[in-house]
Amino acid sequence: MTGDAWIGETAPYLAPREPGQSDAWTDEAARRGRRGGQRLLRAGEMDAPEVVRTALGLSLGERVVVRRRLILLDDVPVELADSYYPLSIAGGTALAERTADGTPMGAALMVMPDARHLRYRLSVAGGGDVGDA
Repeated sequence: MTGDAWIGETAPYLAPREPGQSDAWTDEAARRGRRGGQRLLRAGEMDAPEVVRTALGLSLGERVVVRRRLILLDDVPVELADSYYPLSIAGGTALAERTADGTPMGAALMVMPDARHLRYRLSVAGGGDVGDA
């Protein structure tokens, strides 16, 4: 890494975390002497938007759990991150909940330990697919 360039890797974000362990973004920022954080703006069920339905292979009318997070670097917003999970695997889990202060309840692999076998497809808006994990 040179200058202000910041190139992250996806693997740490998909690795299971233990209860009480900081999230991957907080760790990545700390390694660079910065302070990472996030606020959960929304968590709950919704009808799957068409692009999400297609990406997840869902039928028309299927619902998803969505988590919208504001990603912070040194308390400054740097990213708006939406994660969608089929209701069939995330419904009734802590992924569909948020705390009063907006602190995320935990990463998907902490909240749904039985889902560690699932494959994930990552995509970045405007940047295309990042790939499978």
